[in-house]
Amino acid sequence: MKVKYVNLLSLVLLLVMLVACEDKDEGKNKKQRADNEYVNNWIYQNMDFYYYWRDKMSSERTLDKTISPSDFFDKLLFPYNETTYEGDRFSWIQASYVDLLNSLSGVSSKEIGFDFIPYLRQEGKSDVMFYVTYIKKGTNAEKSNLKRGHVITKVNGVELNDKNWSSALYQNAAEYKLEGLNFSGAITVQPTGNYSENPIYLDSIYTDNKGKEAGYIVYNQFTMDNADGSYKYDKQLAKIFSKFNDRNITTLILDLRYNGGGYETCALNIASALVPGRNSTSKLFAYKEFNPVFTSYAKQELGRNYNSFVNSYFKENIEVQDSKGNITVSDFIPKYGDKIEKLYILVGRNTASASELVINGLYPYMGDKIVLIGERTYGKNVGSFSLYEENDSRNRWGMQPIVSKTYNSENKSEYAMGFTPDFIVDDFTGIENGLLYSLGDENETLLNFALAKAGIKSQKKTVKTKPATMKSIGWSRALKSGTYDLIINDNRIQQLIDSKLQY
Repeated sequence: MKVKYVNLLSLVLLLVMLVACEDKDEGKNKKQRADNEYVNNWIYQNMDFYYYWRDKMSSERTLDKTISPSDFFDKLLFPYNETTYEGDRFSWIQASYVDLLNSLSGVSSKEIGFDFIPYLRQEGKSDVMFYVTYIKKGTNAEKSNLKRGHVITKVNGVELNDKNWSSALYQNAAEYKLEGLNFSGAITVQPTGNYSENPIYLDSIYTDNKGKEAGYIVYNQFTMDNADGSYKYDKQLAKIFSKFNDRNITTLILDLRYNGGGYETCALNIASALVPGRNSTSKLFAYKEFNPVFTSYAKQELGRNYNSFVNSYFKENIEVQDSKGNITVSDFIPKYGDKIEKLYILVGRNTASASELVINGLYPYMGDKIVLIGERTYGKNVGSFSLYEENDSRNRWGMQPIVSKTYNSENKSEYAMGFTPDFIVDDFTGIENGLLYSLGDENETLLNFALAKAGIKSQKKTVKTKPATMKSIGWSRALKSGTYDLIINDNRIQQLIDSKLQY
């Protein structure tokens, strides 16, 4: 009887422990569901008010608000159609709004130090290789022997394939050993902490034997500063354009092939420097179309200021807005567009968003002065702004939903499928001694093509560097949120958000 009694007691204790554990787990799950519901209510309310395609959203009563916020957010988006190019492939959400805001300014807590484009070595196969496009200045990668055009096939001894390529260089490792096809041995790269990339990669002037000059700028992201409020990158660009203007340089080559987008005001500042006959009151750069609900609200709240909110006119100066929308004039934007006879824009499959906004906004005023060279652009004619709750301990999420569609002064916005270049040239041509020429080298394929068209340099004969069977499957920068954003950073947006919260 003792044995049976002990066994029975053990069984009872085990059941009590199991029930206690289940109660504890259920308590955790209940709290998680409640937290999710709290955040998801916030997500739905804001999307229903600001989202450009709000009429395509599911009815609130059909949605499960206890699921994770990221999954809930995805269920609200207008599905993208690859055939018609309609729908949403750009809205995104992040668990930390601080990380979201940092990513929009090009700030990285751990930067690998170079950009690359992954290719399937042969379509239908799983082997992948990385083509290094450029090395970021001021990183540990710049101190290594890594070069533009290096082809990486192994990371830390592991062969790259279509399953592991996107995480291969993001393992939170202290260093990465790279092996490849066109360099001997291994190259070790250490990530760079708290890195902020200057989007102006370089600027140069090229001269022919008769003294004719062409200006060149490599610009890799539309951001005004490294989130410090200084507008130092916009000011640096203005000085470069002033230099070209003072030297009467009539040919400009603007390299946007690796520029996925960024802030709308940066795009407007650049376009204002390049447009001929600039007028800040009558010449329209672009205008924004919002959903009917937000449009009605903005008209009511902004009154006579609504016109300047939706319409972007070319500007005379770099303008700094405070949190109340008050404008302080900073540096003067030179009228370089009056000197430009040809604007060659180097583009590629990752030229998107704010880059395309500049092209579309300048076309009505420059026409055939603009010559696109490279590959078809990405295709993004819609914009977003950041939504988050700064002082809510239960909700640290940030989201970047699409809120508007952009048009130029001729009411054109038909570039959702991208711009087709006037001259189609593959970025990865012209290998010399196993490497691509560095950006800025007059023999580099796209730059050389533009210089030849401008009559500055003779065109270099190039050869294909990759088989036609190879297929691009992404971009290193696209692994980070916000790469293809057109960010509306007019501070009147924050005024409208704050006013809405007071109702």
